Amino acid sequence: AEYMGDFCAFMSPTAAELRMRDAVVARIRGYVLGLWDDATVEVFGSSATQLFLPTSDIDAVVFHAKPLAIRGALYKLGEVLMRSPAARNVQIIDKAKVPIVKFVDTATDCSVDLSFNIQDGLAALDLVRDFVRTNPPARPLILFLKYYLLQRQLNEVFSGGLSSYSLVNMVMSLFQRRAVPPTDDTNLGLLLAEFFELYGTRFNYCAVGLATKGGGRYFTKADRGDLLGSDPADALKLMVEDPVTPGNDVGRGTYNLARVKQAFDYGYRVLSSTTAAQTELTTLGRLVTVDETLLSWRASVAARFGGGGGGDSSNGGESQSDAASSDEPAGSAVKKRRSAKRRGAGKKLRVRRRERQ
Repeated sequence: AEYMGDFCAFMSPTAAELRMRDAVVARIRGYVLGLWDDATVEVFGSSATQLFLPTSDIDAVVFHAKPLAIRGALYKLGEVLMRSPAARNVQIIDKAKVPIVKFVDTATDCSVDLSFNIQDGLAALDLVRDFVRTNPPARPLILFLKYYLLQRQLNEVFSGGLSSYSLVNMVMSLFQRRAVPPTDDTNLGLLLAEFFELYGTRFNYCAVGLATKGGGRYFTKADRGDLLGSDPADALKLMVEDPVTPGNDVGRGTYNLARVKQAFDYGYRVLSSTTAAQTELTTLGRLVTVDETLLSWRASVAARFGGGGGGDSSNGGESQSDAASSDEPAGSAVKKRRSAKRRGAGKKLRVRRRERQ
């Protein structure tokens, strides 16, 4: 459990990384207000819930007081971004259930997904924030699982992987069905093993779906033809009812579920085969490694925006600006302890990286 906590501390955003993301959001607002001066831009998803990895995308939604023709607005904004040297790799995806403009912020290499007038993402914020706030083990478990999937290229829905929102609902369902709800004292390694065992070996994806609203439940897929975008006749498909928008299946895009299930099964076999001679660090090192590219990227952000190379900004739902501005005064005992924890976490993870080489 100690190294799971260290991993969470290391993967949490630093003040520099929060400032970097704030700078990107400020540029997004500049693009949007240049076109529609009465529009607003809101950040949602993992960026707003503090469940993002260092290199995660920024999800934002544009709200306009007057109804906009979504397709026209997408192309209008896309044209502005294509002409701007501050954006690159601009893509307009207008055929998706939620049409978006995708681009990469040139100054930071941060990827951005922009949608229009979509309330669902913001509606889910309070739900996720409340879950993480009232279940302290949730954040380290979710961050570890997100990185575990990232290293196996199974963390993006467009490539058939598992969305962050689906993953949060799966963790929420696991917590709801435990005989004893997790607490601060619950062993994180045990929770990780329980997750891998349930979704890698025991869960019957062919016949059963899950819902987390109202305390959570499982349901028979054949009885839920009302779930939008889902075909109950599909065999190995993930079905997760959206707790915010009942009737919406947030798991329907995970068409590589067989690989996701295989990854979870592998995680369970690694954890269940651990011997007394193996340390927790050695065991976790068989599941994830710290990418040298990530370390270099974090060092670059720290150099440009100030701050250290490993984070501990586990504020569980503050805005990025609030999180950055709420740092303790320089020289305080609390800040020194947190900085030492960051350095220790990064050192342990880097040592394990060298051992594997």
